[in-house]
Amino acid sequence: MSPHTIVRPLALLLLSSVVAVPARAQAPGAALPEAAVDSVRARYQEVQRILREGRRDSTVTPFESPGGEGSVTTHRADGRVRSLVVRFDGHGASWRTELVYWDDALLFGFRRWERFPPEGPTRASEDRWYVWEGRVLRWLRTEESGVRRTVTPTGPDFASSASAFLTSAACWWRFALGPGGAATC
Repeated sequence: MSPHTIVRPLALLLLSSVVAVPARAQAPGAALPEAAVDSVRARYQEVQRILREGRRDSTVTPFESPGGEGSVTTHRADGRVRSLVVRFDGHGASWRTELVYWDDALLFGFRRWERFPPEGPTRASEDRWYVWEGRVLRWLRTEESGVRRTVTPTGPDFASSASAFLTSAACWWRFALGPGGAATC
C-alpha cells in the first residue's frame, strides 16, 4: 500500500438521506439554457485535454462497504481536482461514477450500473448529468433496455434524481479530499 492510499470504511446509504442538497433544477416551463449546456461540453473537453496532455497527479483511495469494495481515484492537474472516478464491485452489481470539475465546481457526472442477476444476461444502465453553477441542467438516461432519453426538468423524476446526484457528488468530493476517517456516500 502506498503512502497516498488510505483504507476507509464506507457504508452505502440511500443517497437522499446523506446530505440535503437542494436540486436547483429548471423551473417548470423554462427554456433549457443551451448556451450553458454548450459551455459544459466545451469545459468538459478542456478538462479531458488538460488531463491527457498536462502533468497529472492521481491518488487511489480504496474503501470497503457491506456487500463489496471499491476505490476513489482523484485526478489533479494544474493544482486542482479535475476528476473523481468512483468504482464499486459488489455482490450482484458494480458501478462506476466519473465526476468532472472546473475550478473546483462540479461540471459533469457520468454513472454506469451493471447488474449480474443469478439467471439471465448482464443488465446495464447509464446516466449523464450536465451541471452549471450548482444546478443540473440536463439529465440523459440510458435504460437497461437500451432506450436512451433526455429526462425533462418538468418530469416527475428530475428533481429527486438531480438532488440525489448532487448529494452523492458532494459526498464523494468530501471523501476524496477529507483528512481521513469514515465517509458515507
